[in-house]
Amino acid sequence: MAERKPPFKLALAALFLDGRTRRAGEAEAELAVEYAGQRFFEPAFVKACLQSLTAVGILEKRIAAPDVQAAAGQDSGQPAGNAAGRGILEPHYILTPYGREKVLRSL
Repeated sequence: MAERKPPFKLALAALFLDGRTRRAGEAEAELAVEYAGQRFFEPAFVKACLQSLTAVGILEKRIAAPDVQAAAGQDSGQPAGNAAGRGILEPHYILTPYGREKVLRSL
């Protein structure tokens, strides 16, 4: 019998239990191992789920100015010209204390 995956939003929120902040693309990349190939798994859906989890208080959205090295493509491992390289502020998400409690109770 196939191994059951946790509901997507729970898996997404559980990523943040380590206390790190993540951008939507980083969260998507981490979940790709488990959810790649699923019809719903696409960047727009991940962003919508992050916004949903933020709306109910599980996650907090933080907007930070792009780091100078990341903007030049030196720190992020991405080529210059990514969102940070164009000066676009990309939101980062972090688990709230309330969110930590809810996620741990649901796992």
